Amino acid sequence: MTGEGIRWHRYVDDYVLIANSPADAYKALAFLSHMLADFGLTLNKTKTVMLTSKHYSDYVTTQLGGNEDEAGKLREIDLRFDPYSDTSVEDYESLKQTVESLQVHRLLNRELEKAIPDTFLVTQIGRTLKLHEPHVAIQLVTTLLSQGNLHAFRASWSTIMRGVAKLRSSEEYSSTFAEIDRLLDLIPVHSAHLLQAEAGLLHYLRTLRFARTVQRAIFVQKVYDSTRSDTVWRACIDCWRQWKDGAAFNTLRNKWFTLSPECQRMLWLSASAFGDQGEALKRQFKPNLNQSWRLGIERQGVASFSSIYQEWCENAQSGE
Repeated sequence: MTGEGIRWHRYVDDYVLIANSPADAYKALAFLSHMLADFGLTLNKTKTVMLTSKHYSDYVTTQLGGNEDEAGKLREIDLRFDPYSDTSVEDYESLKQTVESLQVHRLLNRELEKAIPDTFLVTQIGRTLKLHEPHVAIQLVTTLLSQGNLHAFRASWSTIMRGVAKLRSSEEYSSTFAEIDRLLDLIPVHSAHLLQAEAGLLHYLRTLRFARTVQRAIFVQKVYDSTRSDTVWRACIDCWRQWKDGAAFNTLRNKWFTLSPECQRMLWLSASAFGDQGEALKRQFKPNLNQSWRLGIERQGVASFSSIYQEWCENAQSGE
């Protein structure tokens, strides 16, 4: 590349190419791509970006934590809260007051203006969602989940989804539920690519458990039918459990012997949500559980995994 007159820097597998114009930049990038191909390597297209010198300078400053404004303060806050602390209530209120003192929505909008948002800062904002009043929280969620922004924030997807799930599970934020559900239902329409990776899909399914809509019912059924992942199957079954979807439960009950042990256990846990249908499933399959859920490490006189799991399910159902 030096011989070609390209100005470049490299750190491990990251390249920075410097050019005087977009045309020169694309020419240098093409040369790098062809050179790497000779070694059987390719550029990661999702991480390859063009930046002006100002944007690059801002990006480097951000990554180094060089700014001392509210963004810097938000980065430094420890948002991990210990509910078992002797001063848990005081700690939580102090954390809320600290977060409320920052103009978090303004910080989020500022990230949208950047060519590459600060991933850690956006992640921190996702962690603060449940520390805001409902009207502020829904503003942040609307910005984070909107069609034009979600792709830019994709690196913080898991934290954003966890933050949204926490809001959706708390009655304190019931006034935001309808809008959150509307925004969530639009994601497969405008940002389906974010659901291609299993981890991204699992985080999304977790946010759907709290309410059933026609769109969600169709989506979850399609996911269940198209996947080959036990983990995703269990997440779909958990959605049907929370929705109390009797039709889906009955269909799985009739396919019991084709289900993996992991999915059988999730369906067993779900049984308590389906009244007589659930009790019928337990009566029908309980005699076979010790054998079908056998781990191969059972010992005489020691409780088996199967019996422990069944007892745990009973306790979970009774709230113990």
